[in-house]
Amino acid sequence: MDTIGVSLHERTRVVATDLSEIRDRITVAHRILLCLDFDGTLAPIVPLPDEARLPDPTRDALLALSRETSVLLVFVSGRMLKDLRHRLGIPHAIYAGNHGLEIDGLGFSFTHEWAVESEPLMHGLGKRLTERLMEISGAFVEDKGLTLSVHHRLVRRDELPALVKGVAEVLDGYTRSIDMTEGLEVLEFRPRVNWNKGSAVAWIREKIGDALPIYIGDDRTDEDAFSSTADGITIHTGELSTTIAQYRLAGPDGVLQFLEWLGSTRQKGGKAQ
Repeated sequence: MDTIGVSLHERTRVVATDLSEIRDRITVAHRILLCLDFDGTLAPIVPLPDEARLPDPTRDALLALSRETSVLLVFVSGRMLKDLRHRLGIPHAIYAGNHGLEIDGLGFSFTHEWAVESEPLMHGLGKRLTERLMEISGAFVEDKGLTLSVHHRLVRRDELPALVKGVAEVLDGYTRSIDMTEGLEVLEFRPRVNWNKGSAVAWIREKIGDALPIYIGDDRTDEDAFSSTADGITIHTGELSTTIAQYRLAGPDGVLQFLEWLGSTRQKGGKAQ
């Protein structure tokens, strides 16, 4: 029996299962579109975004998959595209940064026009948030061009109410033009352009044609992508108590095991190991 800590999620109940049903689907698939988040999925969560590193074994597994002609890798992240590409450096892949507002790789290129037009607005919001939160130790604003993040992983728990209040006061003047979502120890700000990770994956799927989508992510922003790939295989990894993903994995270590299993299974034609 193939087992690597994947479990089926049914509403609030988690049921342990083996990989036979996933193996059956990937064995018959002519091509696989493997979509992966970065932070908390491929790389462990760290206190500061700049400290995030892709573990060498995971890089090796991704490189092996990138050489499989029947597997197309897509990396989808809230990070800027150039930052995501720098931290991964995997060739023959598509990169979708800033929650899919910018996409590049394998001859595909896309930047959301309305998001570009909103850059001055986002920059102004970033300056106001920085000024408002400067007295809260551990809080910092990350300006990613098309989007913003307010990180609070290093903020003391008793200061969080002040942070939430400060953000709400600043955001009050932007409610018609900017959306905020809560991630894992982070607040994400995006221009209201009706585009998200799910939209980006749907755009890529339309461009490449028929393929079995597999999406693996850990954050609330990945739920949109789970929805747009519900006809494929969706896997959640991380701390969220609820998700619409079909399966769960135990963090980046579990993702590594899955990647190695996927590569081996494709090479062996899906034979049980």
